[in-house]
Amino acid sequence: MGFYGKRLAAFVFVPLVALGTACSSDDDKGDKAGNAAQSPAANSPAPSSAAASDAKRLTAEQLKAALVTSAELPGYEVATGSPEDDGTGVETSDKPECQPLLQLIAADKEHMPNESASAGATKADNSSKTTYWLALGQFDGDKAEKLISEVQDSLTKCTSQFVGTDEEGTKTEYTIQDSKKLGYGDDSLTITYGMDGEPWTLSFVRSGPVIAQGTAISFDLEDTAPADPVMPEEMMRAQYDKLVKAQKG
Repeated sequence: MGFYGKRLAAFVFVPLVALGTACSSDDDKGDKAGNAAQSPAANSPAPSSAAASDAKRLTAEQLKAALVTSAELPGYEVATGSPEDDGTGVETSDKPECQPLLQLIAADKEHMPNESASAGATKADNSSKTTYWLALGQFDGDKAEKLISEVQDSLTKCTSQFVGTDEEGTKTEYTIQDSKKLGYGDDSLTITYGMDGEPWTLSFVRSGPVIAQGTAISFDLEDTAPADPVMPEEMMRAQYDKLVKAQKG
């Protein structure tokens, strides 16, 4: 799909291996002119929903250029990746009302974007073993709007544990531990899944036909490491702001 799917954690954008084998630092591309400006502060006024709804579609190259870089994230090194999708990882819920929640992390083809781009950010000083993953997925028509709407509706109906089964018959027990809106974009949502008891938090913000996704994965194996590292709000906002700027361009 180009979104990070569940495979990133054991994400529906691009598997971790794609970033590991096809990534390059934004600093290596001479990407200076378009990336010199700093993003607005996280608490700055969000573009109006109407403006975002009128956002134009982007080409594959424009979508990739709309990813945040080290210029927008001081103190971080950012590497972009080329999405690869082998079509695996689809899961089916034992409860139909919970299926939309799986379309965010283990989607079928109908719920995958047509164009996608992704990047990973790490602390430049190596002070943290957490990697922050960002992805942009562009959908046809109103599919992006419908996807988020279906998920929001599912959150009101899927109120107990459910089981997802993949194409190989492997089962995962899920709960929704927390969910909230971010307060900007056409739609936004942060969800904390419990997967076999382990928490995993993902954030989604829609601007017209594009959904921006963010999550964090810790590679710290120490017992003191956070069980569920979370994408910083200012990082997610910086990605949204750059996406909107690209769509207005």
